[in-house]
Amino acid sequence: MRSPRSWILVTAASLALSCSSGSKGSGGSLGLDGATASGGSTGGGGSPGSGGSIGTGGAVGTGGAAGTGGSTSTGGSPGSGGSVGSGGALGAGGSIDAGADAAADASGAGGSASTDAATDASGGSGGLGGSDAGADAAGGSTTGADAADAAGGSGDTGEVCDPNGGPRHPFGSHFFSYTNGSIRPSGTQQSLDATTTAFYTSWKAARLVNGCGGYYVSFGGKGKDPLFVSEGHGYGMLIAALMAGFDPNARTIFDGFYDVFRKYPSINNADLMGWAVLKGCALSSSASDLPDSATDGDLDIAFALLLADKQWGSCGRINYLAEAKKVIAAIKAHTVNQTTHLMLLGDWADITAPYYAARYASATGPYGTQPHGRYYWGTRPSDYMMDHFKAFGVATADSGWATIVDAHYGLIAAIAPKATGLVPDFVEKTDTAPAPAAPNYLEDVTDGDYAYNACRVPWRVGIDYLATGDARAKAAVDTINAWIEGKTGNDPTKIVDGYKLDGTAIGGGGSFAFEAPFGVAAMAGLSNQAWLDAIWNHLAVQNPTANVGYFEDTLKLLAMIAMSGNWWQP
Repeated sequence: MRSPRSWILVTAASLALSCSSGSKGSGGSLGLDGATASGGSTGGGGSPGSGGSIGTGGAVGTGGAAGTGGSTSTGGSPGSGGSVGSGGALGAGGSIDAGADAAADASGAGGSASTDAATDASGGSGGLGGSDAGADAAGGSTTGADAADAAGGSGDTGEVCDPNGGPRHPFGSHFFSYTNGSIRPSGTQQSLDATTTAFYTSWKAARLVNGCGGYYVSFGGKGKDPLFVSEGHGYGMLIAALMAGFDPNARTIFDGFYDVFRKYPSINNADLMGWAVLKGCALSSSASDLPDSATDGDLDIAFALLLADKQWGSCGRINYLAEAKKVIAAIKAHTVNQTTHLMLLGDWADITAPYYAARYASATGPYGTQPHGRYYWGTRPSDYMMDHFKAFGVATADSGWATIVDAHYGLIAAIAPKATGLVPDFVEKTDTAPAPAAPNYLEDVTDGDYAYNACRVPWRVGIDYLATGDARAKAAVDTINAWIEGKTGNDPTKIVDGYKLDGTAIGGGGSFAFEAPFGVAAMAGLSNQAWLDAIWNHLAVQNPTANVGYFEDTLKLLAMIAMSGNWWQP
């Protein structure tokens, strides 16, 4: 039942043009699923205040200026604040950071709030505080600039939510400070923003489609390709929320993405999205290709809804915060392994679910020979979005997300070779001795290699370091940075689209899907400045238009948003 479709098994050259997916598994995957990230370090104190908007130069509007708590010139978060308690899980004694204009109520679990708190440098599972506000996960109140109204998501500085209001954190405001010591590409902030907005405009013209009852990111639609996949839908929702302020139609676009998400649910849970929508705006009706979920798309959709709550408030047509909580609950119920606390490949792999026996138990499992239930003990490192998990913990006051963060960092440390830091597309046997999958575990011969799934890991983990300062994230990307810089001689044109975990090249050529994530990882330290500049110049300056393909162009845009300093944590 789980057999790759013929349009998945394409050459390396064609992968560079159209690869991606929200991979599923109950009867065929869309090869190369993907996702997005972001993290949540405390902002540098002040937030852009009530109604703050930007002009072309990106100045914050009427509220407090960004970074008044003391951010670094390279976008680092303030260095003088308190950090999250060593290893403190949310609601279990670790302190929750708060920005300069917010003090968290630390009552309830012994956690304390510190103004201008920086990030968790201890490697523990703390760092769950969002930008500009600390939340007490154990029952304390949430106050300050970005405090979300639990009933309706009214936002910054406690103002009344305007259902038709503009963005509170417009692109270019740079209200959210990255971890102290992180870097950005050389050049003025204005030039970084302008390069990013120019590429966004090109990407929007090439990839954004108004159809199927709202908006979606076109997968390509060639041959048997679907119109769009949940992976790309999550990407699009992230982009819409983060580009608000530059794009005056961002909220309309975001709401259109939401409408399409709700129109095409997973067959297993109405709060998760069906992994692929086919030509004719229809979900699959095939018994061998059920319209179930792909984990990465749902993770990004939930995170994007949290961004939307902070960006516009939740008192309009869509209660973004309430909808985010529904998706988060469904994710935790059906796409998290309840024993290992690792992400599953989709809701179709949840052997504990009441729908599993009838729909999947008799299907073919890993390698076409094992029982389908063995997928419950598989996981995909490109779904490891620790910044998302931390944000989910804050939004739901659920300390269990800290355990989930720890489990994923633990597996990365266990599986990645010390010489390269690379992780495979898929990991199997998580119930006994986790190991890289062998060829054709689920999708292709490269399932155990650093290929078109795992290529996103440096971006995902890099974002968590930028946003939350997690020492485990830095350790992971530092190893990758040292390896890839040495492998290429600091020449990004020598990056290829695939490697064995020992660093042996297996790719057939260059790919922005590999290069762009390395750029985000390079932001972790000053020693990478020349490498980061080389990637930015090749990626963004020398190739300024979205003309390659859905996967590469979209990952490139998401990476540019982060590299230009415009990512933030809800």
